[in-house]
Amino acid sequence: MKSIKVTIFLAILLTWLPKANAYSEKIAYRTWQGIVDGKPSEGSFFYRFNILNDSTIEINRQAKNENITEFQNWALQGNYIAIKSDSTSRIKKFNGEKLKFVDKKNILYSNDFYRTNFKPYYKSFSYTQWILTVFVLIILNELFRKSKYFTIFFFVILPIILTPTIWVKHDVNYWFKWVKLYSVVLAAIWFTAIRYTSLAKYTWARLIAALFLAANIAEAVM
Repeated sequence: MKSIKVTIFLAILLTWLPKANAYSEKIAYRTWQGIVDGKPSEGSFFYRFNILNDSTIEINRQAKNENITEFQNWALQGNYIAIKSDSTSRIKKFNGEKLKFVDKKNILYSNDFYRTNFKPYYKSFSYTQWILTVFVLIILNELFRKSKYFTIFFFVILPIILTPTIWVKHDVNYWFKWVKLYSVVLAAIWFTAIRYTSLAKYTWARLIAALFLAANIAEAVM
């Protein structure tokens, strides 16, 4: 009787294993996420994929004031993930598209203007990153407050060094990101100049500082 139970258990196990591991060789991680830049006025779209089994994928989209989660069909086709939505789906960005595995930690999505690399999602690491970011920002603030030379290095020299690296590796082709980033960098340089030079005594210099903030808000509104 015991041997019969063992045989039945092994038969069930062998039946289940291929289904559970059908995509494990190609897909090392079940949860992926990435940000897709939208066209002007669209903003950015945050997507998270959670592969539930061989045929069902959970897709979460966050954009502006919406937070949508849907279950859609998917299939592994060679080095590609093919996603299929239905007529009732609100998330149709990936319908009929093939997301390519670049390697075990990168899934490339490219459709005309829209493109991104989806990365594995590590829940524990995300909390650690959030906590470290807070502490790093506190430390940087103290360094900026106490050291003129560190401020100059961080906001003048470092952006010059990093610009070609960011441009080449991240393929940023949307004007908003560059204008938003470097308007903040220029504002930080101007605030530093006001703090450490005699510019602070001029009204026009303080006015430019205020205009930097206004321009930064206007860019986001545009």
